[in-house]
Amino acid sequence: MCLVFFLGLWAHAVLVSAAAPETSPAFAWSNTGVFSKPETTTVVVVPSSDLSALAGDKTTSLSKYVTSDVSKAALLVLYVEDQLSTAQSQVLINDGSLSHVKSLLLESTSSLLAPTVFGVLSITAISSHLAPAASVAYVGQGDDDTMSLEQLLINAANPKSDLYTHGVTNLVIVSLHAKTAEEFVADDLLIHRIESAIGNVPHTSALVATHASAVPHVFERSNEHNMATFALRYSQELKDSTPTGLTPDGIVSGLVVMIPFVIIIAIAISCTCGLQSELRFEGEKVKKQ
Repeated sequence: MCLVFFLGLWAHAVLVSAAAPETSPAFAWSNTGVFSKPETTTVVVVPSSDLSALAGDKTTSLSKYVTSDVSKAALLVLYVEDQLSTAQSQVLINDGSLSHVKSLLLESTSSLLAPTVFGVLSITAISSHLAPAASVAYVGQGDDDTMSLEQLLINAANPKSDLYTHGVTNLVIVSLHAKTAEEFVADDLLIHRIESAIGNVPHTSALVATHASAVPHVFERSNEHNMATFALRYSQELKDSTPTGLTPDGIVSGLVVMIPFVIIIAIAISCTCGLQSELRFEGEKVKKQ
């Protein structure tokens, strides 16, 4: 019975893990020494809110990988995919679909890899750490875009454009919607075009995800501290995708699985006890007589 109970707990853990959304990656690079090493890879799962370290937030677990040079970047560019998972990113990088992203990570002055990020990305946490005078531009979200892709490429290639002339780090959010390997190749090429247009202007860029298996790519915008922000319509962050310990829900699930097993076993025992057979079996010789 105890074995059946713990089998129920195990089944609960498997179901919860299967139902939880997959984790997503965050790859960042810079042509300045923003990150503490030329190539830095985090070895722990980080909440998406910790990505605010890219804008100078020193209270996150990622801050130990970020130096004071973060404030020297003229531009922070976020390439936001809505269909990118941790496992998928490894395949895309290895098969060459994200070849330009891979080159940027390897060839930039410094880079940061956070392969496993959980929770829903919120720009509020990132933009709130930028200077009040900083501007935020949205590209690729539809009719409400701050600027078109063509305008971004033109402005990025002009050192005197509004993207750089505020004297503070400005934020550009490029929304991407790839679902197939071919579409990821196209997005990879787009990232290369934008990075080439920015050139040697001090900047930090990151390829992040809203969240794998999340709701459709629909953003709600709001104003906070004079900063344009956006968040997913359903912005409930995951506290943890891995159940630990004997939680009340786990105990209940164990009981739910155990009770039917006990009933089935009781019925089987009852049926076994109800079987009747001959009291004695005559041998072959007796039968012949």
